[in-house]
Amino acid sequence: MSIIAPKASSNEKLEKVRETIQDHNLLQIVRMFKVLADQTRMKVLHALCLERELCVSDIAIVVECSVASASHHLRQLSRLDFTTGRNVGKTVMYSIKNNRLKLIIMLALESS
Repeated sequence: MSIIAPKASSNEKLEKVRETIQDHNLLQIVRMFKVLADQTRMKVLHALCLERELCVSDIAIVVECSVASASHHLRQLSRLDFTTGRNVGKTVMYSIKNNRLKLIIMLALESS
């Protein structure tokens, strides 16, 4: 059985693809998907897609978890710059920071 060597142009294409893959920060993308792989965090993001802003206690009610748990999930989302908080008196109102993330979530929900 003989192995056929790829053509030179094919090798060039493969090299270009390899370089492009290595140039992108795939580790950051992997971290992003790991954070998004949690059902409660997805519920939090879904709620924030439906309502522009929610406080942590409202998020806890909507996603049916404790305030401490909701706060933990919001911290995880904030670490990746997915959410942002705005102080309104003693209350922090959370929202999705990146409209692209909101679009990705809404598209995923439509296709599921």
